[in-house]
Amino acid sequence: MKLLYTDPKKRRLQQIELVLFFLLSPGIYFGYLSAKEWQRFSEAQTLQTAASQEIHAGNLDGALNKLHKASELYPDSPGIWEDLAVTYYLRKDHENAIQTYVKALEYHPDHGDFHRNLAMAYHNVGKHDRELEHAEIANKMVTSDELFTLRIAERARWEANGKKGRIAGTQPISPGQPDVLVEDTGHHDHDHDHEHSHDHDH
Repeated sequence: MKLLYTDPKKRRLQQIELVLFFLLSPGIYFGYLSAKEWQRFSEAQTLQTAASQEIHAGNLDGALNKLHKASELYPDSPGIWEDLAVTYYLRKDHENAIQTYVKALEYHPDHGDFHRNLAMAYHNVGKHDRELEHAEIANKMVTSDELFTLRIAERARWEANGKKGRIAGTQPISPGQPDVLVEDTGHHDHDHDHEHSHDHDH
């Protein structure tokens, strides 16, 4: 197409073409981006599903590999970060579980469940000041289970004050962790959270 036509009719047509080009090109561009984003999302979901199968098969290393790739492809999915942290928890690798939640909060700073679960991860390594910090943040936010979040905050306050043991009528929050304040309601730390790991997807 010539840059400028001398013929008035052709110039008028050219002006219409240019107007249409500038009007339509943003839509084409953003449509392209959306298609690329959908592709990344779809690939990440496929990896997440495959990772779940690896976990059920007892191959935690394989699951971690797939979940890391999924989180790089689509970090906007809270469920992928949750599955990654839970997999580290299953390996008893609490430090990497902590780092996973910290990274997840960079992408989802208002995700109450991440703050609560990070508090529990800090509890597992005895960092009760950090546990309290994130438990209190979570307690002020919307979470998938607000009563459970409240009890995590109560435990964090108890432990931050140097208390040990549990008050009468309470039970451990999970096996192997007797020093807690949380009543037994059938919730078990990350087992409970894994049930909600896809609540905030998409």
